[in-house]
Amino acid sequence: MRTAVLFPLIGGCMSLDGFFFNPLPLDEYAFGGDVIPEDMVEEVSFSSGKHTLAGVWVNQVEQDAPTLVYFHGNKHNIDHYWDRMEAYWSMGYRTFTFDYRGYGKSEGTPTFDGVITDGHAAIDHVEEATGRDIGELPLLGYSLGGCVASTVSGTDTPGVLITESMFASPQHLADDAAGGARVPAGWLYENPFDNVGAVASQAAPVLVIHGKGDLYIDPSHAEAVYAAASDPKALWLVPGGNHSNIIPYATADYDTQIGDWIDTHLPTE
Repeated sequence: MRTAVLFPLIGGCMSLDGFFFNPLPLDEYAFGGDVIPEDMVEEVSFSSGKHTLAGVWVNQVEQDAPTLVYFHGNKHNIDHYWDRMEAYWSMGYRTFTFDYRGYGKSEGTPTFDGVITDGHAAIDHVEEATGRDIGELPLLGYSLGGCVASTVSGTDTPGVLITESMFASPQHLADDAAGGARVPAGWLYENPFDNVGAVASQAAPVLVIHGKGDLYIDPSHAEAVYAAASDPKALWLVPGGNHSNIIPYATADYDTQIGDWIDTHLPTE
């Protein structure tokens, strides 16, 4: 996120909450690609408050394949992140992902409280579907998904928490927008995603991933999140990686970083 873009908005106290939620509703998912066999893709639905949400399991042939729970970013819907599903499937994970309210085939309109409720509901679904406690499973949240995963981890503690390309807090974003000057976050944002506080308040081992070349969310956000986390924790700043290209840019290293962190802290998974 760059100062030249946001600084002119400060004087007008314009809300930038669209930064957080950019849903694209649809009637059917495309999924696409030729990496994951069609019979490995299982669409499901589950309840979150008064809304029905859409979810997808990407299964493995091996029944005992490790499970990964993925919280996607703020853009569009599951289809937009299908390359992620392909990557995790190729890594050997059975992966569950879902659309927040208002995204894709999920009902409702996204709000801060709503997507947090959705995150808890997704964990309930995973526990019911697998027969396992979330404390035995890893959560991986990308961008907005990191915010949701970090917040729900305060009460639904996973076995491992991994955040990727996540901002630290609205205050940190507002300071970026003002070129380092202290600007009240409420001038720009209404949503209270305090990810530094959320990560500090949860007990899972935390791996923080961020691209060193991220022009959307400065790497200093990852450093702040990492500093707030309790041990065990790790920070991987990917040389040359930007906000959305870490998997294709550093595929082999990504596989190793994710796999080793999960295997180290969930050795029986």
